[in-house]
Amino acid sequence: MLAIGPGLAIPRTAATSIEVIQKGFLHGANPILLTMIFFLVVYLFVRKPNSIIDYLGKILTPILVLVLVLIIVKGILFPIGGPINTYQIQVFQNSFQEGYQTMDALASIVFAIVVTNGLKAKGITDDKMIKEYTIKSGVIAVIGLCFVYGGLLYIGATTSSQDLQNLERIDLLLYICYTQLKVVGKILICVAMVLACLTTAIGLTTTVGQFFHDKFYKKTNGLVSYDIVIIISLIFSAFFAVVGVEKILVISAPILSAIYPVAIVLIVMNLFDRFSRNSKIGAITGASIYGIIVLLNSFKLDFGLLKIIESVFPVQIKNFIWIIPAVLGSIIYDKIKSKR
Repeated sequence: MLAIGPGLAIPRTAATSIEVIQKGFLHGANPILLTMIFFLVVYLFVRKPNSIIDYLGKILTPILVLVLVLIIVKGILFPIGGPINTYQIQVFQNSFQEGYQTMDALASIVFAIVVTNGLKAKGITDDKMIKEYTIKSGVIAVIGLCFVYGGLLYIGATTSSQDLQNLERIDLLLYICYTQLKVVGKILICVAMVLACLTTAIGLTTTVGQFFHDKFYKKTNGLVSYDIVIIISLIFSAFFAVVGVEKILVISAPILSAIYPVAIVLIVMNLFDRFSRNSKIGAITGASIYGIIVLLNSFKLDFGLLKIIESVFPVQIKNFIWIIPAVLGSIIYDKIKSKR
């Protein structure tokens, strides 16, 4: 919750928005002032959590989707160049791990709180109906994300002949949009990026506020309220947002590499009823142990253990070694418990 909240994800949404605005138009703009404005807008939205679904669904998301569609369709119909062979190796596994930076899987686990509460606020309280609506909206979301990510992947590939590999992520995106649509393109991508980050920050802040409110409100006699939690979360996020996107990515990479396998195991196993609770605990424990080793390695505290483990397996599965302890942990823990 802290990782997809004020620890990593929320600060990055603000940092990304600020960087896009600064590099796109307001060169030299005060990052502290922009950060304060960003989180003030977030706060105004999250004060009424039951209205979040309306805000996101009726106002912000349609604008975001329209902007992305314009950019992607233009990029596909009139590409900047042609994709070339860059002779990259282990593309799938490296791209898979790079995908951790989206935090989509982590956010989906807890963002479900916002979706469920939004449906209940509309009078939909039956569990089967909630599940049905969630699945239908999930299918729409998958189709939309495939279009967005696939479109951006294609547009990025068309720049492979442009010798732009030294550009940072945001600089590359701004270059592509300016090349496609000139100043209008830069305006559109800035609007799209800020809206995407804003909707994400709103959803995550609401989730964090509700989570800690539910956990600690009664235990603290009302001291830890929803309002207090979101204010503390936004102040904490604003402090870290000023450091910039690239620095946040450097910090987040080892942390996400440690906790993402656990999230994937949890999601996959919960999709099937056949896995017992003991199997899930064993799998999560196995993935967690490997994740801890990865995290310790990032701080040079694993005494070379990760290198030893990786040397045993082919380099092609380097980023998927966590699957092995997860499977073994699931089998072993389930058998131990079943004998008792």
